[in-house]
Amino acid sequence: WTKIYKKYFKRKVDLADITIPIHYDPEKYFCVIVVKGITMNEVIKGLKKLFTVYLGVEDLSAIVTTNDRIADKDYAIIFDKNIEADEEFKNLSVNELRKKGVNGITLLERLLLEIFYLNAAGRHLDANNFSLCSGSLYSDGGVPSIYWGRDLPGILVLGWYHPESPIYRLCVRVRLVA
Repeated sequence: WTKIYKKYFKRKVDLADITIPIHYDPEKYFCVIVVKGITMNEVIKGLKKLFTVYLGVEDLSAIVTTNDRIADKDYAIIFDKNIEADEEFKNLSVNELRKKGVNGITLLERLLLEIFYLNAAGRHLDANNFSLCSGSLYSDGGVPSIYWGRDLPGILVLGWYHPESPIYRLCVRVRLVA
């Protein structure tokens, strides 16, 4: 992660004080490191060094106004090591997920995970499904999603869905409790 932050965000970071969840196993889980103050706009700028990103907006940090976790301090968070988002939560709306107590990935975490995975494996996540970022909300209440453009091949597309809408191929990455 120190190399990723330096290469893509021009940030020198000290991760010595970050607590990694005790049950973290790199064979089973992705670990995303979020450093204090990193913004979605910075991460998008880093992603654009690697490939085309379609946002539909100029200032992502301004329109994604609610996040379950914010970068007000460094933190580590883990997710199942699935290339596609968690199939067991496929076709559920954000409102249904919240009723079930499912804590999903934030948009910032998902964007960072994309850089991490591409850097490590040379491939993209969620090539077949949409990754619902249920830990974040747009200012209008919509829920961000990320997918590789079917109509725009090779382009990472940021979309949004109504929190009551279950969509086929829309899955969430679930945050694992430490």
